Amino acid sequence: MKIALAQITPALGEIERNLERHLEIALAAAEEGAELVIFPELSLTGYDVGERAAELALAPQSPLLGPLIEASERIDWLAGLIELGEDFRIFNSAVYTAGGALRHIHRKVYLPTYGIFDEGRYFAPGDRVRAFDLWSDSSRLAKASGLGRLRCGVIICEELWHPSVAYLLAQDGAHLLLVQTAAVDKGRRTCDGRAEGLKVWEALASAAAVSSGAFLVLVSRTGSEGAGCFFGSSFVVDPQGEVIARALPYEEEVKVCELDFNEVRRARQSMPLLRDERLELTVHELNRIQRARYALEL
Repeated sequence: MKIALAQITPALGEIERNLERHLEIALAAAEEGAELVIFPELSLTGYDVGERAAELALAPQSPLLGPLIEASERIDWLAGLIELGEDFRIFNSAVYTAGGALRHIHRKVYLPTYGIFDEGRYFAPGDRVRAFDLWSDSSRLAKASGLGRLRCGVIICEELWHPSVAYLLAQDGAHLLLVQTAAVDKGRRTCDGRAEGLKVWEALASAAAVSSGAFLVLVSRTGSEGAGCFFGSSFVVDPQGEVIARALPYEEEVKVCELDFNEVRRARQSMPLLRDERLELTVHELNRIQRARYALEL
């Protein structure tokens, strides 16, 4: 399966301009043979929206998304937007569209409110973590790799720092983890000149991929907004935890990478972590911890 990592610099607050860019990139990626294109966190609005969050929110059925949904007849895409919920709450969301229809929405469940981040002020948190079936050629790919069906899960930025999200997606059957980020450069560098924070992102991604026995694709953004400078450096990790593709730091790039899902089968057979997972133990101990915390609060 060929995927495209669309490492871009969204225009802050300019939804229609960003939509045009998404459409251009998606169709160009389809011409290169890509079956899925992944955009960064809040790719349709930019990240530092502040008080404009509500006015930039889109309902999933918004006519503005029409051209992109139509384009998904040719290529699946995952984009980030501010979603207007049915009860008028707004969410930092990722939308997956394929076959000319909206197939899945993930609402960010962990909203950072520390340092330069203030998402909890503007967004409501999501309340579910669910894997879903990949649409594009999934039956062919699943049959070829012996997986039965191909399932995918979305992780948005801060959520990768909480191992429970990747864990839940893996237990829900995900073979592919798609991570959208707006990773900020905090000014510190490694000896080879890379952003120091990138080391942590790679470590978190590798751990999630290995423990899930899945591919992990992380797409970050570039440019700067307010106090944030975004370092790009999107990458792909295989089920063995190795980085197999990487985009440029600080520069826009659309990186096309091919994934062989036979690697998932081989990884899970050689190291059957999911097989040996004891969900009943996890649930039992989490319930115990929750009861203890509730008792302390009383």
